[in-house]
Amino acid sequence: MKKLISEQQIREAREAGRFRLEYDGGNTLLTPQAQTVARELQVELVDISAPAGLSHGDMKRVVEKVLEQLPSSKYSRARIEEVLKEVLRQK
Repeated sequence: MKKLISEQQIREAREAGRFRLEYDGGNTLLTPQAQTVARELQVELVDISAPAGLSHGDMKRVVEKVLEQLPSSKYSRARIEEVLKEVLRQK
């Protein structure tokens, strides 16, 4: 069963003085509100299952840039992220 990271968990981490929250992206779901609150509170989300500890924000920015360059709706965001993780693992 996957673990869920919610807005409340982000707030609790920040209140405890944490500026970085590591999670296993293969076994964890981040709510959209958790991602928003993490940005607002400057808590870095790091997917430790991603090669080189790429932060959630960095992964999202790379995927967005790739999507901008591709014909619309040809590839899903999830597929691009999957390919990016695979390429980084081979590094």
